Amino acid sequence: MTATGHSIVSRFRLGDWIVLPDECVLEGPAGKVTLEPKLMSVLVVLCERAEETVSAEQLLIECWRGTFYGDNPVHKSIAQLRRALGDSATEPRYIATIRKRGYRIVATVSFPERYSGNVAAVPRWTSGSPYVGLGAFGADHAAVFFGRSGAQADVLARLRERTRLGHGFLLMLGPSGSGKSSLIHAGVLPLLTQPGGFDGFQAVAISEVDAMRVGNDADAALADAMLAWQVGGEALFLPGERDFLIDALASGSSALAALIEERLQRRRIPYGGDQHGMLVILVDQLERVFAAGPVPLQGLQRLFAALTDLLAGGRVTALALCRNDFYPRIAEVPALVALKTGSGVFDLALLNAGELAQIVRAPAAAAGLRFEVDEATALRLDDVLRDDAVRQPQPLPLLQHALFEIYQRRNDAGVLSFEAYRAIGGLEGALAQRAEATFASLLPAAQRRLPALLRTMVALGPDDAQPVGRRVAWAAIDDADTRALAQGFVEQRLFVSDLTGGVAGFAAAHESLFRNWPRARDWVAENRRLLLSRARVAAACRRWRDEGRRRDFLLPPGTQLDDARQLLADADTPLDADTRAYVGESSLRAQRQRRLRFAAIASVVVFGLAAGIAGMLAALARAEADQRRVQAEGLVGFMLGELTERLRALGKLDVLDSVGNEAMRYLVSLPRDDGNATTQLLRIRASRQIGEIRLARGETTANEAFAHARDLAEKLAALEPDNADAWLELGNAAFWLGQIPFQSDDYAGAGAQWQRYAEAARRLVELKPDDAQALLELSYAQNNLATLDFRGRRLDAARDRFGESAALKRRVLAQRPDDEGVSADLADTLTWIGSVEEAETAIAAATQHHREALDALQALRQRHPDDQRWRHREAVARMHVARLALAQGQVAEAVAGYEQARKSLLDLSQADPSNALWRENAALAAIHTGTAVELAGDRVHAASLQRAGLSELASGSEQATPSSDAKRLQLTARFRLALLRQAGGDATAAEDLDNLLRDLGGESADTTLHVAVLTARAETKLRQGHAEAARSDAEQALALLQKAGPNDEATALDARMRTLVLLGRSAEAQKLAKQLETAGFRHPDHVRFLSDHPLGASTP
Repeated sequence: MTATGHSIVSRFRLGDWIVLPDECVLEGPAGKVTLEPKLMSVLVVLCERAEETVSAEQLLIECWRGTFYGDNPVHKSIAQLRRALGDSATEPRYIATIRKRGYRIVATVSFPERYSGNVAAVPRWTSGSPYVGLGAFGADHAAVFFGRSGAQADVLARLRERTRLGHGFLLMLGPSGSGKSSLIHAGVLPLLTQPGGFDGFQAVAISEVDAMRVGNDADAALADAMLAWQVGGEALFLPGERDFLIDALASGSSALAALIEERLQRRRIPYGGDQHGMLVILVDQLERVFAAGPVPLQGLQRLFAALTDLLAGGRVTALALCRNDFYPRIAEVPALVALKTGSGVFDLALLNAGELAQIVRAPAAAAGLRFEVDEATALRLDDVLRDDAVRQPQPLPLLQHALFEIYQRRNDAGVLSFEAYRAIGGLEGALAQRAEATFASLLPAAQRRLPALLRTMVALGPDDAQPVGRRVAWAAIDDADTRALAQGFVEQRLFVSDLTGGVAGFAAAHESLFRNWPRARDWVAENRRLLLSRARVAAACRRWRDEGRRRDFLLPPGTQLDDARQLLADADTPLDADTRAYVGESSLRAQRQRRLRFAAIASVVVFGLAAGIAGMLAALARAEADQRRVQAEGLVGFMLGELTERLRALGKLDVLDSVGNEAMRYLVSLPRDDGNATTQLLRIRASRQIGEIRLARGETTANEAFAHARDLAEKLAALEPDNADAWLELGNAAFWLGQIPFQSDDYAGAGAQWQRYAEAARRLVELKPDDAQALLELSYAQNNLATLDFRGRRLDAARDRFGESAALKRRVLAQRPDDEGVSADLADTLTWIGSVEEAETAIAAATQHHREALDALQALRQRHPDDQRWRHREAVARMHVARLALAQGQVAEAVAGYEQARKSLLDLSQADPSNALWRENAALAAIHTGTAVELAGDRVHAASLQRAGLSELASGSEQATPSSDAKRLQLTARFRLALLRQAGGDATAAEDLDNLLRDLGGESADTTLHVAVLTARAETKLRQGHAEAARSDAEQALALLQKAGPNDEATALDARMRTLVLLGRSAEAQKLAKQLETAGFRHPDHVRFLSDHPLGASTP
């Protein structure tokens, strides 16, 4: 049963007060205080965002819908709220002013469990559905556009600031279906065009350039947009002036900007100060131009070059919207790149739960609608819709479509019901109905390509039961009808087009489409064996590739190989080159094995005829015994080889352990024959496998198993010194015996074992000097020893060993240029070499090696756009390069590199929220990007990025105990935020630094951060005239550096130099400054410090 009553709780607690929004009342120890409705709205908005700083612009949008008369009402309202709460602006207990940013609740806010949020007063909506379905919001729906007040405020603030600085251009990026057009058309432009604009910032006329016309004649397309400007009901340019406008735009003359200014002045449109009137040009859906080919791109360059001239006059502001998967293509338009420089790019953030709740509830309130409450569960439909939407990766199209369909099924009392929601199949099922309508609207030729498209888009999940979606690169679709089919579904937002790893592609908006749309569901049922076969072959191929394309990982003869051959023969089943090669080599091996079996049978027959019946029977008896032994050993080999790898990939540790133990029991049961190398090798491998399983489980007996494997390998190598497999297994066992102490920071113990690993690998290379596997083993052994050298600060030895490791990998790549595993390993070694060079203050050389590693990983990612491993490693490598660019003062390059890495890592962490490493790396990228953006001068965006990093870390801590790296990142973000607040004049920043130092503790493991915070506080105290306190902090920082030991990394030298400067030891500091200058260290904050504390000598 259901009900339509309002069973929500709207009251909550703020410090000592109970807030009752519905009654506009505060209840506290001193009694009741009644508030005006608008003041209550402001207080509720602040309290519902108690962890955030809410800007004045956002409060204007949330509580006044951006419309007010006279002075800005926000500051007055805050003052009235403080009086009602008994609060103080100078010593706030409830509402703090965050200088140049907004307001923040500082008291504790407690919401009851069933608190459902409060919808601020909204205008009455009587124009049909308040939901737009899969379409975009327009100006006619501005009154019911909710949930994006933060983005609206940020866009308006960014536009105002850039216009004031003479760079009135903003490029907005976001995935397909993220609401870019709706935000601008319904959220931003209506606020700018209302009387008085938004807080004095007013668009007196708006027009839009048809993006698809720019390829034919960009100047004409822009001129036609300018002809559409109407100021006060009067055209700014007359139709007869079209040719003049085209010629003026083509010539690039500044006269046109002057003419615009003259005509606006004649109409008394204010300029500058508190009132600023402007003209707006909008370019929507840039991705359509990028997708159209090279000719429209030339027009796009011409368009933005002409816009650059118009913007220079300060009276024109331009907005461009583009899907973020086309962002790399922007580099093909130099004029657009120049326009967006600085803070000219706005990334539309994902919607959070609170914003989704507003999108659901506020339009319903405006239209007088109510959400049903399920009496059995007490759940409200609006809560269910919000929670279902939160679980979607890109929820907006799904949510709007479901809401629109539910609205169409409302009852006469305006109740939105659970019955309607179930009838459309819920948030996911509504897609199926839409899919059928979209399919029916396409041409028959495109419809017939559906099976081929589904073959590329659908796979089976881990349980082989449910279909899951696969991302498809647009470049892989070379058939026009298939492309039309996919594009049709993208346009209806049933597919989402985006950029992953720098490759444009598309995927289903939700996998339920394949389960609930009858056409797709039936196809999956009919093609289940094909999907299973493709999934299994793909998994087997990955293992084969990861293991260096070894023959023992090829497909065995039988059903699996037969199915793989059918896949290869099917022209409509896309298989990559690796998979085709894998199936081909598996087929060739099966044919060779079949020929060998026939030859063996023939040999037995011939032998029997020649030796006579008695001899034959004896030989057959011996052959049968030997054959059984060979078969058993072959089975054991399979158990320790292919079966082990399959079970390891599935994480079946218990079964793996049983396999290893059963294999060992059989081997032990054989007659002792130390001279049988095959049996001995199997025993070694079984022992090693048992050790690996025990180590994975954290069992202390792992060491015993590895030691047993080593001892057996030592004996076999002594008996057969030319047996390459014996030396290979000896090296493997020694590696694991070194890995155990290494994980416990026992570097001496690890070094002894890894030295033996290197000796075994060198002997292996002596026996097989050109064998790729032998060369790789020696490379890995050198890498391990070099890592120990690096940890022990033996930099010369580390550089030599890493160098030899890289040279060996290059030799392998000369033999196997397509071996991606070795390419990735080489990139890893190059990164290590770069780290060694950084430790030696060789910044330029380090940059070169990090760039080389990035190039290698970028090539791998481009070859396999759907392989997330390469995308992750490329993003991490890109951050190394960006960090070194910042160290050399190349701020713009650093910002671009960090931003690109952050986009990739955000996509990865959102695609797999359970991956703690990806989540931490995404937070790391946000924090580093924020620091680079701060040094570029955009403090507002920098603070937003630091908070985003903290938010990402906080979401991770809800799933698992935070790692030490995560805790360090949290402290780093807090430090950067404190510095930003300090730069903005916030008096609480000093207290933030004090709190940070308390959290770091006296024996902090992160010396670098601890010293940075101490130095920053020392600088603050020095500016405040507290010289002794500053000296105390500097002395503590220097003591920490001395305790950490010698370190020639540029950041460590810079930290030491700062402490010496603050302690007045200028001569010592000057030497370090000169060393850094010679090394090319030009970090902007280093330059800033030397400017604030001159040493009296030439410094960078």
